[in-house]
Amino acid sequence: MRLYEFEGKKLLTATGFVVPTGQVVSFSFPVDILELSFPIFSKVQILGGNRAQRGGVVRFEKGEEKVAKKMIEKWLKNGWNEEKIEYVLIEQSIQNIKQEHYLAMRWDTATRGPVALYSTQGGSGIEERQKREKAKTEHTLGTYPIDIKFADQSLQIIATKIFPHNARGKGILQKLWQAFYTNDATLVEINPLFELTDGTFIAGDAKIDLDDLAAFRHSEWESYSKRTPFSRPPTAMEQEAKNINAMDHRGVAGASFFEFDGDIGIMASGGGASLLVMDALMASGLKPANYTEYSGNPSREKVAELTKLVVSKPGLKGLLVIGGNANFTDIFETLAGVMDGLESAKQKLHFPIVVRRGGPRWQEAFEMVRERATKNNLDVTLFGPETSMLEAVPVLVKKVRKT
Repeated sequence: MRLYEFEGKKLLTATGFVVPTGQVVSFSFPVDILELSFPIFSKVQILGGNRAQRGGVVRFEKGEEKVAKKMIEKWLKNGWNEEKIEYVLIEQSIQNIKQEHYLAMRWDTATRGPVALYSTQGGSGIEERQKREKAKTEHTLGTYPIDIKFADQSLQIIATKIFPHNARGKGILQKLWQAFYTNDATLVEINPLFELTDGTFIAGDAKIDLDDLAAFRHSEWESYSKRTPFSRPPTAMEQEAKNINAMDHRGVAGASFFEFDGDIGIMASGGGASLLVMDALMASGLKPANYTEYSGNPSREKVAELTKLVVSKPGLKGLLVIGGNANFTDIFETLAGVMDGLESAKQKLHFPIVVRRGGPRWQEAFEMVRERATKNNLDVTLFGPETSMLEAVPVLVKKVRKT
């Protein structure tokens, strides 16, 4: 879950960081920007990146108060770059800047632990500058592994390397570590980190990702909007899928649900293999309308509701119900849930449906599906464990192209 900049800065201030003086503007919380001291920066609050290069960060000088207010109101009313904007952060400009740094901590898959990242060239467009500078210097972005068991010592050593002329650097790293570790973050990035002429530091921006799996430890996260790994608010379908999964504790059905712009519904069982199926579907030229999983022996009722949700997307041309050979999932119960959902769909289903499943009671399940498909005039093709998942995909592709 990614936080908006103003939310991230609130988290940073809780661990002792100084941030620019500012106000958050929204329709529900209007602020008179004329009360702030100019110059100011108006910054759209989005969950993606590169907003400055796309015109989402604008500086206004004294005397431009009315222009600033008009632009902010336009962002909130009409959106920005085809994105809906709920918040705008207005901050006073920082004075007496000695240097802009880039400083971050994140979990690293290579070292299987946290690392600190630092560059002497902070500010907007750092990614492009790193590419240009790579040929000139050995590296401008340093990566420093942190030993969790001896975090204090690690941070002291790193601080000496990256802030050799500022004794306050160790304190900055300690604060960053506290923000990262105590909040179960996967990324805490400050860019730019302003170093002033008097040696103090100010966090000019904040990009923070929190680990969704740690939500049970953080009741305070309920105040954050529910967000997806795609750094955007969830769609109505994605939120409804979460509600379906919460119906009961048995298995999962909708816990992972992502809505796309395609027209092939997906109900998958088995994460890794399902991704291969998605790749095969897209390689064929078809595009998925969603991705979702049901596994771990979910209840028939949950699978039925998830099925209804998947097929409710307008414009579907096909449905793929697919998974590996289960060891414990009751194939009869889950496919009965699929059929319940198809039969109770509000609209008539004229598109082809391909099912590939194997596991406990799969033969009995297939007999049930055939009977109910015939009764309801549904075009269902069944494949058992003798057929690989990748072999089932082209069958749906061929059927869709015939319709």
